[in-house]
Amino acid sequence: KIARLAKRVGLKLKMTHEREGQSLRRRAGGYAHAKQFKRLRQVVRRQRTILGVLLRQVQRKMATLAQAAQDQLKPWLERAERIRSQRPHDKNKLYALHAPEVECIGKGKARKPYEFGVKVSLA
Repeated sequence: KIARLAKRVGLKLKMTHEREGQSLRRRAGGYAHAKQFKRLRQVVRRQRTILGVLLRQVQRKMATLAQAAQDQLKPWLERAERIRSQRPHDKNKLYALHAPEVECIGKGKARKPYEFGVKVSLA
C-alpha cells in the first residue's frame, strides 16, 4: 500500500519489494492456517523489515514533494509505522490499515473466539 501510494504521488523508489511482499503474504496465510507459528513469525519479521525499509525510503524522499502530496501520504505513513512497531501484548493495536476504528471483539466461543470489527447496538 505504501509503495503504491508513493508511486501515485510521483516518488521513484529504489525497490518496492512488490513480488516478495506478495509471496510473503501468501506464505503467512498458509502458515497461520496450518498453525505453523514458528514459520509464521519468520515471515512476519521479514514483512516488518521490508515495511521499515519502505517507510524510511519514502520519508527521505518526501521533502522533494509538494505540500499537498505530503499531506496525502502522512496519515498512511503514520498508520504503517504504528502497525510496524506494535507488538502482540500492546494495547490499542491497529488491526486494519484502511479502517483504524476496527477492534478485536472476544466472542467467547470455542470455534471462533475472536471477531474483528466495530460493536454496534441498534435501539
